[in-house]
Amino acid sequence: MNRIPDLRRVFPAVFLLASLLFAGGVPQASAKPHLHLAGDTNVLAMAEDELLSGESAWVSLSGIDIAGTLLSGDAWMAAGGQRPFTFASSARVAQDLRFAVPSAILEGTVDGNACGFSALAFRLAPQAKIGGDLMVSGDDVLCEGAVHGETIVFGRNVTLSGSYGGRVRVQATKELRIAPGTVFGGDLDYVAPRPLVLDKSVRIDGACTRRRVLLPIFDRGPDTFQQRLQDAGRAFFGSIFATLLVLWLFPGYLGLATWHIRATPWRTLWTGFAALIAIPLMAVLALLLTGGLSLALLLGGAYFALLYLSRIVFAIWLGGTLLLFLRKKVRAFAAAAIGLFVWHLGTAVPLLSGFLHSATLLLGMGAMILALFSRGPFPPPPLRSAPPPDA
Repeated sequence: MNRIPDLRRVFPAVFLLASLLFAGGVPQASAKPHLHLAGDTNVLAMAEDELLSGESAWVSLSGIDIAGTLLSGDAWMAAGGQRPFTFASSARVAQDLRFAVPSAILEGTVDGNACGFSALAFRLAPQAKIGGDLMVSGDDVLCEGAVHGETIVFGRNVTLSGSYGGRVRVQATKELRIAPGTVFGGDLDYVAPRPLVLDKSVRIDGACTRRRVLLPIFDRGPDTFQQRLQDAGRAFFGSIFATLLVLWLFPGYLGLATWHIRATPWRTLWTGFAALIAIPLMAVLALLLTGGLSLALLLGGAYFALLYLSRIVFAIWLGGTLLLFLRKKVRAFAAAAIGLFVWHLGTAVPLLSGFLHSATLLLGMGAMILALFSRGPFPPPPLRSAPPPDA
């Protein structure tokens, strides 16, 4: 009898694909990477006297211990279980190191960049050396080694020591500590609940700045009503073109979906609630229990498509309802344009935003699911006399 895997142990290995793509992609087929796999009880290990050339990927459900030398190519690590990923002081990677593990201890040398996700803890030991940039995240992060390039750290509790040659950016949601004797060769930008109190022995060659957000791309300025209106206006004009295309491609299907919202709102609401939970759960189970990557990707793509299209369906219904209330003739694109304008305007109001987003997801997704499995001719969107689907 097949045993259902422990999702807490399997998750880091499943997370490998997304994390590595975010970190910079997977090895190309022409690179002929070395793939090392281990099951539920075996630990992947590389001895101190071992040498390996070319790109390599290491995936284990129990742990990874690296003590040898990777002469060329990038290294990818993904592990589960309770055992931390260890990169011994004798270990060396000639290019980049990327990892997604529960916890990690780096003591060796990385000639290139080091980028990784540690769910629990990450430690850069005092003897560790990073020749390029360092980007890590974890619950508890302790960096004591030497980083030649820039450093980006996300964590709950973060402690920095050692030396950093480039700009350092840190976000600590609970506490940020800078150990005495730490050397910063560039700027120090940080986000923390409290301002830093630095020892006199800490050297910062650049500026030390406390910020509201770590990365400038996310700095939107004060959250004012005027700012929200501007964001809503930009989103409205962007949605118009997508709505026009979808209406041109699937006019009857959208009409049937809006009919379900008008005729059976409660059934549509509960259908949307069930789909919102069931579809991602089915995608995860398809990937973990059957190894059906194609099915999981198909379900994931369908889920995100439903999330986006639910706003268009809800906008057509909302605009059509307003036009009918005003006793105006209902046309599909006019209803969609009016509905989108009212929807985006409403999302700029804090008291209405949450309600509109929830109603849009549940009603829009439920209506599309019901329309997909309904039989009969599709009515044009959205007409007062749209016929109900056959039972």
